[in-house]
Amino acid sequence: MYAIFWGSKWNSAPGTEAKATVLKLFEGLSNSAYQGMLTQYFDATGRIGKTVATTAYVDTAVTAPTKVTDAKVQAEIAKAIETNGWGSEINNQFIVFPAPGSTYETGFDTKFCGYHARTTEGVTGAAYGFVAYPSDEPFSTECLIEDAEKSPIHKVSKTASHEYAEIATNPEGNMWRSENGAEIADICVGEPDFELPGGGWAQLQQDNHVNNCAKGDLEPPFVYVVNKRVMETTETTAKLEGTVNPENTETTYFYEWGLTKTYGSKTSPTSAGSGHVNQAVSTTLSGLAKKTEYHWRMVATNSTGTNDSIDRTFTTK
Repeated sequence: MYAIFWGSKWNSAPGTEAKATVLKLFEGLSNSAYQGMLTQYFDATGRIGKTVATTAYVDTAVTAPTKVTDAKVQAEIAKAIETNGWGSEINNQFIVFPAPGSTYETGFDTKFCGYHARTTEGVTGAAYGFVAYPSDEPFSTECLIEDAEKSPIHKVSKTASHEYAEIATNPEGNMWRSENGAEIADICVGEPDFELPGGGWAQLQQDNHVNNCAKGDLEPPFVYVVNKRVMETTETTAKLEGTVNPENTETTYFYEWGLTKTYGSKTSPTSAGSGHVNQAVSTTLSGLAKKTEYHWRMVATNSTGTNDSIDRTFTTK
């Protein structure tokens, strides 16, 4: 994690406190419950780790950047990489923080307090983020709403946690999205910020273990299970489909269904093996009542623990 503080105003109030708060966030991630949530996310090369190395750089060449554009943000990243001899491999991420008092080019994307992408200028293909100082225009109207104290120091740290988590879980921009396209932090936008044990302020993130937004999950199970929407029903049957990934550990799964979220009926456990690829699985329920709504979910278990899919419903004909 490379935090690039762009401008010497980070070395004077209010920048000093804001910078310290952001660094408390990043420096407190290793082996934390907050980082633990991210270890649930993986691809063919492995999963996100429990530890995070943090490096900070303050560029004092300007007091605060002016007429900021995305191209200038990317140029600042290229400058920091060259100045400090950093690498730009996939496991590295770079977040740029323009100093308090920065100004922005007309038309700069103001829908969000931060964003992330991959560089196309200076250093090609590096995962990067941008986090505005939230009391600067044109961000001040929208970016302080969620914090109870309307504190720019809380908000800049919260936005940093949002972009950090999404860069970590979606470095290429095309992985780890919910079925409606939202990323891990987008799912929880609007939730109040909170203070981490180390002093940084953060946003809740999606925890697949509990199927909800959460503050942390120190040891989530490593088994992936998702249920799909039911597309095939008759008067007395329903075909249930889902995906299971054993994540290199011998895993079993089953389906639960019933008239309420307490379910009450379930299939016999079925082996999903011990591979590391998504498996499409299905079962057909029979003997159901006509024109009746049922709740259902999938449950997968291995030696690391148990994961449940979300609750879904279907209605027979």
